[in-house]
Amino acid sequence: MTIRRLLFQVIFQSLVGLICLSHGLAASRVLVVHSYHAEFEWVRDINTVLENQLTAAGIAYRIFYMDTKRKPDAAWKSEAARQARHMIDQYSPAVVIAVDDNAQNFVVRPYVDKSPIQFVFAGVNADPQKYGYPAGNVTGILERTYPDQVFKLLKMIRPSVSHVAWVSDDSATADLVLQRVRRKAESGQLPIPMASYMQPATLKQWKAAIRKCDADPHVDALLIPLYHTVKTHAGGQSVLASDVMRWTVNNLRKPIVGLWPFSAHDGALCAVVVDPREHGRVAGLMARQILAGKKTGDLPMVENKNGFVIINTAAAAKLDIEIPFEVMLSADEIIE
Repeated sequence: MTIRRLLFQVIFQSLVGLICLSHGLAASRVLVVHSYHAEFEWVRDINTVLENQLTAAGIAYRIFYMDTKRKPDAAWKSEAARQARHMIDQYSPAVVIAVDDNAQNFVVRPYVDKSPIQFVFAGVNADPQKYGYPAGNVTGILERTYPDQVFKLLKMIRPSVSHVAWVSDDSATADLVLQRVRRKAESGQLPIPMASYMQPATLKQWKAAIRKCDADPHVDALLIPLYHTVKTHAGGQSVLASDVMRWTVNNLRKPIVGLWPFSAHDGALCAVVVDPREHGRVAGLMARQILAGKKTGDLPMVENKNGFVIINTAAAAKLDIEIPFEVMLSADEIIE
């Protein structure tokens, strides 16, 4: 009986140890849910910083990609959200870092103030109240673009610019950013007036919009923030974003400005951009604080603060624009 009792105690203690170890591991796990795909520049830059943050702290993590930039239809968003929630149930993370608006809208909403899982968001363009934030188990960093700064930069480069046209894809993100830009324009907060707003859905419509802007004497430049969901045709697949911008640059005689790094990298003249690395850093730090015992509800939501300037000298040369020396000195990144 003594041996049997001893064997039982050993087995029992081992099981308790395994349960405690499993609970401890789950308590330090993080799941990152991206709205978009791994190859998207914005996602890639966030991941670089975020992974460094989590790895340095010894935190186990997994990443799920909803891929809603390349597959923006409603049916896929619902299916991607189902898969993301399934991973949450299977992986049982202590913290979920949800990046961009589709992840909030389709994945996080059912958990807001209803789950022990804590959520940190990044890249949210909508007003947070849309998703029920702030909440006891949700905090994060809001994404706010810099149209006024990029227009000031454009004025420094080409003082004669008097009107700018907005051309973007018709994605949900573009809708959110456009609402904010419109409000700024209508309240006189932009240093250059907006001439028009266009959101073509297909490549044919996109080309027509660009040609219209090119021929319009009242349009001196274009703000092209997003061009990633332009379809081959109605109901078709998204055209490769770099191809959309390449065609645009080659068929437009006017400067283009952007609000994210990829615009300048793909051929725009300049951009004052939201830094994806800031979003990765802030989200990672918040997740670490929560895992260390901080209450999520005590961590206030913040907005990005570190926009940086990108100048594309190759685009300037193509348009026969000479960038002033003081503008070049102010640039954080120069593309040649």
